[in-house]
Amino acid sequence: GDGNIRYYEFADDKLYYLSEFQSPDPQRGMCAMPKRGVDVARCEVMRFFKVVSGSLVEPISFRVPRKAESFQADIYPPAHAGQAAMSADEFFAGKCAQPVLADMEQVFRDGPLVVGAGSSGAAAAPVVVSAPSPAAAPEPKKAPTPEPRKAPTPEPKKAPAPEPVPAPEVKPEPKSEPKSEPKSESSADAAELASLRQETARLRAELDQQRAAAADAVARERTAQQQLEQATQQLADNTQVSAKLQAAASDAESLRAQLDVASAQADEFRTQLAQAATRATEHEQATATLQQDLQAAISAANALALAAEKAADSLQ
Repeated sequence: GDGNIRYYEFADDKLYYLSEFQSPDPQRGMCAMPKRGVDVARCEVMRFFKVVSGSLVEPISFRVPRKAESFQADIYPPAHAGQAAMSADEFFAGKCAQPVLADMEQVFRDGPLVVGAGSSGAAAAPVVVSAPSPAAAPEPKKAPTPEPRKAPTPEPKKAPAPEPVPAPEVKPEPKSEPKSEPKSESSADAAELASLRQETARLRAELDQQRAAAADAVARERTAQQQLEQATQQLADNTQVSAKLQAAASDAESLRAQLDVASAQADEFRTQLAQAATRATEHEQATATLQQDLQAAISAANALALAAEKAADSLQ
């Protein structure tokens, strides 16, 4: 039910964690493409086919992040060629053989290797396999046991076998019979050869069809991968734009808050200014009243002065 794939690197008998492929869709089944079918030109090292639902299979490609136009031999050792190294009879007889390996550089040059054609199951002609490496551990252990058993028995028996036995056969008299027999045999051989040629032509046609279908599938898969990468890039761009829009909205909200604070402060200043104007009016009114009182006092003082002068004149 898990939708994530964690992958590691095995080196020096240790596992090193690399990264993780995350997906919200759980996998119901999964299989891996043979190494001879990966896209070597794009440094693809593994391709899984994930069953998401009953009718949907999603390809998942794992690539090494390299920009190289040449073959990368360090990440593409020889891989299994899809051919049997021995038959079932040889296996049950106890024979041991190294697996048949394919050179991945041929995949880099010619594209994915197609092993088998049609329903006949014949191996594909262009598969070039490398020689099995002789450095395997089990070979030196099994080598000393079969050699002394096989050495004394077959060779001395085959050496004295009378090979010139067919020479003394007398064939001078029945000259007419051997002429008719090779004719029938030659005609049968010719018919069989013609049928084999037809079968070979049919197999080649089926092989060409399979190759064309495989190339078409690879091309469609590459197109789908490019479209997926473009969609991912567009999604990333849209995510960045949405993040910028969210940042602008938050900035606008902060500016609005600051504007509200400034308007509140302006209202307070307006209130204080009105109060100051009221106080100034009151001060003006008080000043006018004081001036009137002062003028009344001055006039009263003048009147008193006149009265005093008159009183002084009368006293004289």
